[in-house]
Amino acid sequence: MSGGDALSVGLFNCNPIHHVPPAVLNFKRVEDSDCRPQHALVTPRIADVIDALDRERLSLAHALGVEATSFWDFLTSAYGVTDGTLVERIVQGYGRQAFPEPDSVYHRYFTEDIPFGLVIWSSPAAQIGLSMPLTDSSITLSNTLCGRDFVADGRTAESLELLGSHVGSIRAAFIDGAVC
Repeated sequence: MSGGDALSVGLFNCNPIHHVPPAVLNFKRVEDSDCRPQHALVTPRIADVIDALDRERLSLAHALGVEATSFWDFLTSAYGVTDGTLVERIVQGYGRQAFPEPDSVYHRYFTEDIPFGLVIWSSPAAQIGLSMPLTDSSITLSNTLCGRDFVADGRTAESLELLGSHVGSIRAAFIDGAVC
């Protein structure tokens, strides 16, 4: 991670990248409370979604002038994973922990990763005119699946008093410590 400011920390967070797509795209398992390992839910197509969601996050980081590590580089630095397909890399990185998939709509993969991950990326992106269609779609789909409004519950440009902000004012708000 490049810095200890709130903006860098928020854009470095890879949890929503790995948690949300497998949970949302395998929602029947959430409803059934199968409690399989989260990494077992990642198929090649879901890995492609993870990669595309990560690229949106990295695009936002770049637009805001923040150095952020890709999810795949995170797997290398955190778990020593360097080879294999995207699915194989996820299994190598997370397989040893076997974190269980969400077993309800109240699981932190929904209640934390969406309002304090995806929403906090989407809202400032909209302020600077950066399109994040997969991030926004993930939020919208999750709202319906979970029966709640994660945008209303999350950190938005409005709740952070950043409506109408540009890149410089967003950076200043986070880096100067006004936003935490």
